[in-house]
Amino acid sequence: MNAPTKKKIQKKCKIRGYNIKVEALDEILSFVTRFEPAEQDEAIDLVLDQLENESLKSTIIDVEPVQRVVNLLLEADAKEETTDNFASSSSSAIAVINVFDVPRYKYDAIRRNFYQ
Repeated sequence: MNAPTKKKIQKKCKIRGYNIKVEALDEILSFVTRFEPAEQDEAIDLVLDQLENESLKSTIIDVEPVQRVVNLLLEADAKEETTDNFASSSSSAIAVINVFDVPRYKYDAIRRNFYQ
């Protein structure tokens, strides 16, 4: 089961121009296996997108940046779950928006765009 997923991760890394070390591959694989099989492609892409946002010094992906990205994604997921639990347990879900904080836009029919 893990062999096709490993090959998929390696293939996606090669497409993006990266070589991946075995330890980094195992770290990404452990993160991706937390998801359903239908969502695993998106999880791989998410990790690789976040790795591109990291300033990688070479085209070889090492385990340290992968661990940072995976930990960041897991923390974000944990925060999302806690806020979902809080929102579902609250009695009302009303958001108040101050009208003075939102900029006022007008439409110019000649130029066909909005301006402030």
